[in-house]
Amino acid sequence: MASSRSGLTKLPVIPKRTQLAGAKRDEFLQQILPIYKSGASIREISEHTQRSFGSIQSLLRGAGVLRGRGGDQRGRCSPASGS
Repeated sequence: MASSRSGLTKLPVIPKRTQLAGAKRDEFLQQILPIYKSGASIREISEHTQRSFGSIQSLLRGAGVLRGRGGDQRGRCSPASGS
């Protein structure tokens, strides 16, 4: 996960209350996508760019790349059925 953390420092800081629209929004999305895909969390991206958690989440949801909640689910047992 070190690669995702090093990529965070390269992200632009966007002042609060600055609206991203059009080409600026698309450019920002292209900057955060590889970092998110490499394992950085929405919260980490949010803190480094000074954008809200919701705005980052909305961008990623719109791009169709939002991960599920709860971390890695591989190898977990399914819940026991009650009988």
